[in-house]
Amino acid sequence: MAEASDAGDMSLTESITSDIIDAAAAPEAAAAFTEDPDEVSVLAIEPVILFNGTVALIDGTFECTAYNSDIAYTVQNRTPLGALQAVAERKGFTYDVTDKKWGDFEVLLLDNIGEYEYIRSGSKWVCYVNGVEKDGYNGHNDGLNVIALVDGDEVIFCYGSSPTPDNASVLIKIVAGMEDSEEPPVEPTSWTVTLKGASIETVDQEYFEDGIACGHVATYTDDDGNEWAGMPLWYLIGFVDDDKKHGSGAFNEALAAKGYSIKVTSSDGYSINFDSASAAKNDGIIVANTLNGDPLPEVIGDKNKPCWPLQMIGPAVSSGQKVGSVATIELVGLPESSGDWEITLAGAFNRTVSQDEFDDWVGCHGKSYTDSTDQVWTGMPLWYLVGAVDDVNTGSHWKFNETRAAEGYVVRVIAGDGTTAAFDIADIAKNDSFIVANKMNAAVLAEDGKNWPLKFVGPGLPGKQQVGGIVSIALEGLPGADTGSEWTVSLEGPKITYIFTKEEFEDAEACPHHTATYNDGVSIWTGISLKALCGWVDDDVMHGSGAFDATLARTGYTVIVSSGGASPYSKEFSSMDILANPEDYVVASKINGTPIGDKNFPLRLVGNGAAGSLSVGNIERIQLVDFQKPTESPSIRVVRYASDGKTVVNETTKTCEWMEENLMVYGAPDGIRL
Repeated sequence: MAEASDAGDMSLTESITSDIIDAAAAPEAAAAFTEDPDEVSVLAIEPVILFNGTVALIDGTFECTAYNSDIAYTVQNRTPLGALQAVAERKGFTYDVTDKKWGDFEVLLLDNIGEYEYIRSGSKWVCYVNGVEKDGYNGHNDGLNVIALVDGDEVIFCYGSSPTPDNASVLIKIVAGMEDSEEPPVEPTSWTVTLKGASIETVDQEYFEDGIACGHVATYTDDDGNEWAGMPLWYLIGFVDDDKKHGSGAFNEALAAKGYSIKVTSSDGYSINFDSASAAKNDGIIVANTLNGDPLPEVIGDKNKPCWPLQMIGPAVSSGQKVGSVATIELVGLPESSGDWEITLAGAFNRTVSQDEFDDWVGCHGKSYTDSTDQVWTGMPLWYLVGAVDDVNTGSHWKFNETRAAEGYVVRVIAGDGTTAAFDIADIAKNDSFIVANKMNAAVLAEDGKNWPLKFVGPGLPGKQQVGGIVSIALEGLPGADTGSEWTVSLEGPKITYIFTKEEFEDAEACPHHTATYNDGVSIWTGISLKALCGWVDDDVMHGSGAFDATLARTGYTVIVSSGGASPYSKEFSSMDILANPEDYVVASKINGTPIGDKNFPLRLVGNGAAGSLSVGNIERIQLVDFQKPTESPSIRVVRYASDGKTVVNETTKTCEWMEENLMVYGAPDGIRL
């Protein structure tokens, strides 16, 4: 670091292959889903100017240390890097260079300046000398430690995503001259902030201030006696979490309880995530617009962190969450209010079942029961639902675990009003008479009735055990269930939630297929790849070969890694990046062979993809949200090769829809096919 001061007869497989290639051609029902969300400008705001002026560059050299190797290099003052060094000394910030290309071109590359750090596939620093982009990555002559400057040369350091002097979010403008000078900062004018959720809304300064005047206000006095005032974050969330934007109930508490992430992004690209449950009606998380009664300053603190126009502050906001120059507030993984019902199955793990899924399951495994009044109830046998969560399988075709049933446990059926009925597994195991019904006499249960959406019926059940309005089914005393662990981490996918214990983590860490390490140059971190943990809950295949669904990852979803503690914070990552570079994302439990014991206990996310401000310690929760829809139907390409194994004799590509319509289905009859 350079500081201001220091410087894989016919077999079954062959038969299926032949069927695909030789079947008569038929129109392919390739259902294509497209999703083209409107692109919205983030924030009309001037860039943060860290410096704009003239610097007198004298002959001579200075020592610059590469932060990745800790090796010091001698650099000429009259170079772009020398100009940056001079400004850093004057303004009191630090910067980081890497020597990863020194062996090729003897150049130093710029990664970070102050709080504005290099983010893989995100924001970065780019240098322009007299309007021409310069980067020594591909050659010696363009190195920032090589280019010779003369008086009058203009050097501009730009930060952002593919930044230029015209679109950068942060700028350092330097002119090489005879004497030092600096232009006065441009005074802020007006501003807007973008809210993204169920809708996309732009809130301007006047609207924001009117909201505060209407009473949507909160204040906070910091440790220095400064009074911050603004609007609680939850008011802004309520504007875009559903269709209701104003009045009582604008903030959707039910959606917040289900869980989503609130991503707050600064104009310079820095972001932090809050948990919806933590922010729900919490006046201690404030989006402030004034400090001691005045508009916020452009920057604040010894490190000149961006502040204006809006600053995250409050008693429930930790130091790492104090994002300034707030540009966007985005609700990531916002649950959809489809209007359909869902139930939760709780056993070895939790599995939500949507109305559409339940209907599909009934179509495959449905049974009926006629009661004493000749009412015909149709639905799913309870034991089928129990089999979905009585253990963890290595495939998506769940099986009822007879061994665990023989050991014994209790199945509790729970209604929305709190009514419950408990049954011994021995009484319902593989008994098709006990039905979780969604229809009576072929009609869907009335939504305005006490039985909706599901009712438990069966022979000999007294009235109090015929639970209606079912919302969950829980397996209690399940053999093999965890009875207590020093720590756990919650893995939450689109349908499955799994509580990963310390013991399970250590077992996986000891397995060569799961263990992962990261060397940061100082310490060696050991744990499990984030990819492996995602594979537990990204779909119904939780363990074994194929647990991580590469197709889902390639299509895209967001992984949110959250800390615990009094002020939990989060960071989000792309499934596509995790798929492409799994070694760059390690959930570590040990550092240099010793369990993590500091504030990062028990787990810390490390790696090249989670360096610097992207690292998350004290991990308690990993969520997979915002799954994207594929733009084309899943398909398979089948190729027939000649005896040489290379020459293509024939080939075809068929979609899942074509295969369902034209081919027989092969599979174990005992499995539950979803």
